[in-house]
Order: sequence, then structure tokens, then C-alpha cells
Amino acid sequence: MKRRIVHCNSPCIGQRVDYQSGLNLQKWLEMPRKCIAKVVLSREQKEILNELARRLGISESETLRTALMDYAKELSLIKERMHRTSNQSFEVKR
Repeated sequence: MKRRIVHCNSPCIGQRVDYQSGLNLQKWLEMPRKCIAKVVLSREQKEILNELARRLGISESETLRTALMDYAKELSLIKERMHRTSNQSFEVKR
């Protein structure tokens, strides 16, 4: 019986998976899942988002993600979070 090699992350039912594909599937399953946030926009905000995404040449979700991180950086939230995390890990090591 010949072994079939599956070239996708998830094998179809009834298909055999070689060892390497099995390892790739296992790594894929262990990857952290991204959280999903629902955003409600007015018509004007949606038009602005569409225009931003078009000008940047990226998707609407990537535009929102980038805007969020830029805003967090502007407010120094990222530095505060990193500082808080490093202090917590320091306290645990004591």
C-alpha cells in the first residue's frame, strides 16, 4: 500500500499523513489563536477606514490593528505593560 503525502495543514478524512506532515499539523494546532474583536462604526467612520486601507494598501482589519498599536504607543501603554511585566517576573524570581 502506497503512502499518500498530504500537502496541506489539515488532512481530509480518509487520507494518510506522513510523519513530517503530522509534525506540521501538530505545530499548527499549538499556535496561539488570535482574538477577535467586533467593531461598530458609523457610515462616515467606515468610509474613512476604507480610504485608509486603500491608501495603505492593506486590509481593513490590518488598518485597525495598526491604528490601535500606534495609539497605544502614543499613550506609552506598551512601555507601561512591559515595565509591569518585568516587575512581576522579578518579584516571582525572589
